[in-house]
Amino acid sequence: MAPPNVPQIAEALARAPKYRHLCPETLRRVAAWAAPRSRTAAEAVKRAKRKLHQVYGAYLRPLDAGSVEPLLDGIAQARADGDDDAFRHNCRKVLALHASTRERLPHIEGFYQAVFQVTGTPRRLLDIGCGLAPFALPWMHLPAHTHYLAWEIDRRVTAWVSRLFALAGRPGHAEARDILVTLPDEPADVTLLLKMLPCLKRQQADCWGRICRGVPGRFVVASFPAASLAGRDRAMPANYAAAMAALLDGTGWHVRRLDFQRELVFVIDRNAPPP
Repeated sequence: MAPPNVPQIAEALARAPKYRHLCPETLRRVAAWAAPRSRTAAEAVKRAKRKLHQVYGAYLRPLDAGSVEPLLDGIAQARADGDDDAFRHNCRKVLALHASTRERLPHIEGFYQAVFQVTGTPRRLLDIGCGLAPFALPWMHLPAHTHYLAWEIDRRVTAWVSRLFALAGRPGHAEARDILVTLPDEPADVTLLLKMLPCLKRQQADCWGRICRGVPGRFVVASFPAASLAGRDRAMPANYAAAMAALLDGTGWHVRRLDFQRELVFVIDRNAPPP
């Protein structure tokens, strides 16, 4: 019996309607994980799909192109009309389509203001696992010259974000890349990891240190949910704070904690002057 073949597994995943939008790096990574754990290619494909559902399935469901694309058309019309209120209105409706960004809406302007008050206004901003967060551009108050680079493993999202940048006249671009496969090599002043580290840890248990050391920029902004989507597990902030303390122990990095209603933020300064 021939062992499972990684390229064939990845190709089968790319044909699956639920996962065909994921970037090739992710499909190859999960295929390589499933192959040595399976006796046959069919078993490996099934195992890989279970893994993708575990780490990504809950995220996929709300990302409905039929909901996002009409709002992007509204954003385009607003820009053509020079209607800033309509632009913000449509961006806000996009943010409301996903739980992660919807939770941030009640304090969205204060959120970015608080972060950039610590980091300073970035000239180059890197957003890892960006999801729909770039649609918060109207509330970030970034200068026109700030370059915004967004990474996401879903190619639908990178297409939407690239269109947003073009419509907003924002220098920057979105790439379909997997941080667990490739670390960024482009410069940045600030790297955002908003609600990303718990998801990444479910895929690679020891990835936090490697990522926080390996991404560019003086500042790394890592955030965590303060409660589950159902509003339970109130011990989450304490648990994440303890995990971050362990991660930062011995690094000499300075960290500033910011608490929001449903999100806990750590702004890590990897180049802080000594006390």
